[in-house]
Amino acid sequence: MKTIPSLLIAAVFALLTFALWAYLNRPTQEPPWPKVIRGFAFSPFRINEDPTHNILPSVEEIDADLALLQGKAASVRTYSVQGTLAQIPELAEARNMNVAIGAWVDDHKDKNEQQLQTAIRLADSHVNVVRVFIGNEVLLRGDLPIEELEKLLDRARAAIEQPVGTAETWNTWLE
Repeated sequence: MKTIPSLLIAAVFALLTFALWAYLNRPTQEPPWPKVIRGFAFSPFRINEDPTHNILPSVEEIDADLALLQGKAASVRTYSVQGTLAQIPELAEARNMNVAIGAWVDDHKDKNEQQLQTAIRLADSHVNVVRVFIGNEVLLRGDLPIEELEKLLDRARAAIEQPVGTAETWNTWLE
């Protein structure tokens, strides 16, 4: 007979605990998304396309992806100017979008030079190129010593009017 009041007290306590928890953890209204996002990281690759094997998206595929972002993003950020990817500033310009171009830098010095020269040419010839990144996580991957990356950055800064930098993970900057 004593177990019924004990169970009743435990049930009431559990109910009050749950009610208090539910009251304190009510869902809140998520702030509305802006109509236009400032920018997206843009890598227009499809399945079976691979830049390491020089299998790149077509200009039509790139443009189709930019069409999806048109009116929803003010800019895109790229990671390479290899092959058809060098067409992104022109295609984005037609869609009234800015571009932060990235030049892929790794341990292939001949390709690094080509990426650097293409990035300089694109920055010089497209008003919608608003900044240039020379290298993407180069130090993190250990592809180049910092002194070589600095030389590439210095050359780019001497030739490009837009801001020039590199992209690394936060922990790489701390080290």
